[in-house]
Amino acid sequence: MVMLGVMAGCREKPVTDAARDSVPGNHQTAPSPARAGSGDGGGSAEGRAVPAADPTATLLAAALASDPEDVDRALRALAATGDRYTEVVAGWLTNPDPAVARLGVRALAAIGTKSALMALFDQLAKLPADSPQAWEWASILADEAPSAQRDLLLEWVLDPAATEPLRDAAQRALARDADAALANRLVTLYDSASNDAARQALADALRQMQNPELVDELVRLAFDRAGISDPMTVAIWDTLGIIGTPEAVTALAALLASSALSAADRAALADALARVDNLDALPLLRALAAGQVAGAGPTVQAAAHRALANFPGE
Repeated sequence: MVMLGVMAGCREKPVTDAARDSVPGNHQTAPSPARAGSGDGGGSAEGRAVPAADPTATLLAAALASDPEDVDRALRALAATGDRYTEVVAGWLTNPDPAVARLGVRALAAIGTKSALMALFDQLAKLPADSPQAWEWASILADEAPSAQRDLLLEWVLDPAATEPLRDAAQRALARDADAALANRLVTLYDSASNDAARQALADALRQMQNPELVDELVRLAFDRAGISDPMTVAIWDTLGIIGTPEAVTALAALLASSALSAADRAALADALARVDNLDALPLLRALAAGQVAGAGPTVQAAAHRALANFPGE
């Protein structure tokens, strides 16, 4: 089951009655539970199966009521049905009411199967890449698509036909639950990629992985690639700077102090260190900027000074 949270600061836009009526499959009336003693010849309701409510109808009703908690409950119920309602929900994506279409995106992401995500992929690919709707859908996909679908998300990252919003969504969805295995997989795919576009897409995907628990693995990768000058190596440095823990800062400073760097790599490493804005690293940055850490030469000190400008009052 895919557990979904309410998007911060976002309430479902009420779905209009006209739009609801135009959604395929929503003219069916859910059967009412049988009642004991109803005289319908069916005997007691006890022991008879009570028809379950159509989760798509329940979802639309929750959206009409503008109740985010009810919407989330309905999405979880829909997810439990697997692909049973994928075709119905996919039809919502072409509804003229943007609220219904947006609900369809969330519903397909909640279902989370390959078929559901491919239906969303196909429709998103038809939207103009610079349209607000494409980026809105991509944002929902990034926040709510199950990261367990790693293979499919990686396909989108590497698909040369993928639009920018779709590729960005796939990169961010992968990053939500990134671990050391995924970071290594991206690096391995990068090293075997046959074109610059694929390599850049993989490097950009790694930059999205901002979980502090990845720092140890990123540090290992950074030192393993210390002699390699390419976009993936720079992405590893940048990601360490974005996460900015003391361990990340220590590694960046040590790499920057190396005498084996080219001028371009030294500048990229300095930029990565200058990105740090993690308060946990503030004491270390002060020490580096003051030259109080062994091996922190002028280049490290200058980068640390730049990072201190990210903190109010420094």
